[in-house]
Amino acid sequence: MKNRVDTSRNKTPWDNIEDVTTLQSFIKNKYNENYKFKHPKLTSSKEYIGVSIDI
Repeated sequence: MKNRVDTSRNKTPWDNIEDVTTLQSFIKNKYNENYKFKHPKLTSSKEYIGVSIDI
């Protein structure tokens, strides 16, 4: 089993390839839509508390 620290579920095997097929592009776009829906940024949620620390 892979170490979860070393993996990202938001990446695809073809992320570093320049010439991707239309199918690969479609899969990546659909996956990103689903990922962003299920994992909203904290700044857009009510759980986010903006804290600034002055040193």
